[in-house]
Amino acid sequence: MTEDETERITALVTKAIAQIYAANEVMFQVDKNHHTLCDIDVDGPLNQQLVPFFNTFAKHAQANVQLTLRPMPNHEVKNPRLRTKSSISSFKSDSRHTPETEAPNEDVQQIQDDAQRDAGCDVIEEPSEDVELPFSHIASVSRNQKFYFQKSVVDRIDGAFDLKDNLDTHGVRVHNQSPHNAKSFVLCGMGGLGKTEIAIEYLYSRRDRFDAIFWIYADTVRKLAAQFVALAKELGSAATSEDIEEVSAREIVKGWLASPVGYYKKDGRSEKVDATWLLVFNNADNPDILGDWIPTQGPGCILVTSRFPYVKMSTYYLRIGLELQPLSPEIGGDMLRQLSEREQETNAVSSSIRIAELLGGLPLAISQMSAIIQRDQLTLQEFEEWYHEDSKGLHSERVPGKESDYQYTIATVWAIEQLELNKKPVFSLLKVLAILDPDIIPEDLLHEDIKDIELPDYPKKGRPYFNARADLLRASLVKRNIASNELRIHRLLQDVVRHKMSESELHILYASAASLLHSAWPYVSGTDPSRNQSWRVPIAEKYIFERGLSDQTVIFASLAKIILEKAVEENSDDQKEITHWLGEAHHNLSLAAVHTGSSDGMEDVKIWLDILRDRIHKFQIPSDQLSLATAYNQLGMVHCGKHQNEDVINSWKESVAIFGRVKGHPQFSDRYPRISLAMMHVLQDQADEAVEILKPTLKEHEQILGKEDTSTSATGQIWQCMRNIRNLQHRYKEAIEYHKRTVMNMRITLGENHYFTGDCFYRLGLDWKRQGNNSEARSNLDIAINIFTGSKYSKEQAARAMWTKGCWLKDAGDLTGSERLFQKAMDIWHLRMPDDTRLVHELQSKDWSHLITYWSR
Repeated sequence: MTEDETERITALVTKAIAQIYAANEVMFQVDKNHHTLCDIDVDGPLNQQLVPFFNTFAKHAQANVQLTLRPMPNHEVKNPRLRTKSSISSFKSDSRHTPETEAPNEDVQQIQDDAQRDAGCDVIEEPSEDVELPFSHIASVSRNQKFYFQKSVVDRIDGAFDLKDNLDTHGVRVHNQSPHNAKSFVLCGMGGLGKTEIAIEYLYSRRDRFDAIFWIYADTVRKLAAQFVALAKELGSAATSEDIEEVSAREIVKGWLASPVGYYKKDGRSEKVDATWLLVFNNADNPDILGDWIPTQGPGCILVTSRFPYVKMSTYYLRIGLELQPLSPEIGGDMLRQLSEREQETNAVSSSIRIAELLGGLPLAISQMSAIIQRDQLTLQEFEEWYHEDSKGLHSERVPGKESDYQYTIATVWAIEQLELNKKPVFSLLKVLAILDPDIIPEDLLHEDIKDIELPDYPKKGRPYFNARADLLRASLVKRNIASNELRIHRLLQDVVRHKMSESELHILYASAASLLHSAWPYVSGTDPSRNQSWRVPIAEKYIFERGLSDQTVIFASLAKIILEKAVEENSDDQKEITHWLGEAHHNLSLAAVHTGSSDGMEDVKIWLDILRDRIHKFQIPSDQLSLATAYNQLGMVHCGKHQNEDVINSWKESVAIFGRVKGHPQFSDRYPRISLAMMHVLQDQADEAVEILKPTLKEHEQILGKEDTSTSATGQIWQCMRNIRNLQHRYKEAIEYHKRTVMNMRITLGENHYFTGDCFYRLGLDWKRQGNNSEARSNLDIAINIFTGSKYSKEQAARAMWTKGCWLKDAGDLTGSERLFQKAMDIWHLRMPDDTRLVHELQSKDWSHLITYWSR
């Protein structure tokens, strides 16, 4: 074979590349390529080398297995001495036998003794060296002096780590922890929510609670390996090899974390202690990578930040954590004012809240825009005008100061360019999501019956769509409600995606999106009100109201009313259908008025009643009787808002009675007046009457829909009412169980941010407080406050919740925190009750509840 031919067919690597420096590693030089590697000539030189190798391997297999599985002495775990270019298998008593290290017998002890004379295994004998404490490995991580403190998040982490357990009565840390399973907590969510900033602040603010702290960048294997190698050298002895390989380094570090021992220098002496540690894995977005490096043993705590939704995915080693949410407009506005130092500016509160809403409550955006406001000496009003003119430019702006160390701008934090280049189907799906309603995107719009849609790279069919959706979910760019089959996406992310498209691309995309909607809701001739083009406005209005968007309901209902009133005046055909939907428009306008407080809703409900009575006289349609019963239920709600209790009770009783008179009335038709009546009895301390009125509805729902129903929020309202009844009866454990089911139902049917969900968390907080579980009580109340402050129509609930938390903080001795909450609550109180001059300490819980509609009390 010629030299050229040899170079052409040789495919294996050189010895330098192949060698891994494992203990007793044997290298065989082979003159073969990949295709012929396994073709070994019986009479050839390679076979003559392999036969004695495998014979010796089999001969000493039992002894080597016993040696490997033996318990390792503590001093070897803590102070490993490694050979040069060795793997972790080369600890000093670990000598396995190959043809090059033949042992005279099979006795394990003899094998260990012979290891000292093994020429290929020179073990370095040096005295053990403990780690000097406190120890820190935090690379270039620096504390943000302008960090906006999110106490509820930090409290959640503290709770998961049980940090109070290592403090004495004077708040001084004591060293009394023994090795156990490491505790972990994960902060996950989309880019820009402040996960890294929270982790940095936690590391610095809690460093005095631990003997050793570590910060690890975990986005790539290369970074993890380099940092663990550096750590192994810092934690190991002087004998640790300078060119130790990564697997050995990883095991050295995890070994020390499992049984950490160190010493403190005190008065010229060394005091040895069993150490505790905090380990932060930052940007651990790939669970397949992290699993090999995360320790599971030892008296320590692991904090992970990641875009991967570990908590929702129930990853076995990271089950406990928090999926961060955008800040509410009020909290976001407060952050903006503090960071931009614009607290004293005229109209600062209202301007900052508007800007926070524009930025979608994203901490990254608020932080960076605050720096721009300071840099350019802008007022909040000036910045708001600039943002409306050139949001795209501001999204790409690099900011001065601490924020400039952060590698991302608003426009780059979500790595959309990588999707555009490397995952075109994912980016195509993201573009469609960018022009739809961000809060509620039905998935049947996106991949069912869309064969006629022409979008480049769009994943139309099942599996491609599921794969694209999975990529977006793993990056926390979208969230999914499985029960309702809907997606959500952040508004600011939508803006960034739209800014990346040209005007012509946007035209094509909007046309395609319109086709998607049309495919899901096609034109059908005839008079079926659920399908005909003519009835889309009132149906849209009803759909939107059911999702809690009361302000948008008013827009659609008002438009529907105008169209339908015109049709009545012109005496158009299908008067039965026209007057039916006109009545529904007035119904939803009354409902929206009650929910938003824009009016008492009385005028619209009375018009609806008149329409129904006229229809019953003219057309004698049985379903109008059901509508009449529903109208009386709405009338009761209106009277309740006006505190006309006698009219309230009479209206709801009439509603139940009319439902009962309709033969064959649909299942669950009378549930809402029954729930409302039961609630009124609870408010009047009439538990037995409440049970009597609610019992048939509760039984019907649980028999047909089950005790874990998540198909309708009505079930959650029934359970919520039962919780109130059980509390009134002092059956508190039952009350909490009903409330847990209520929270589950509301979160799935209405979403995380609906004010009904907020009501549930508020009440659950009160229940836990009653049971003495202050941690759970505070956590649930904080969630409720975030929900209420994020809704423009829940200010009264927000004020009550903040007043309640202020009372709790005051009782706990936190006077500063309580005063801040009291001030916010009283600002809302004075807006709603301008003539009431009482001070905060003169108000009681019932006074705040008086501001709130009955179903939220």
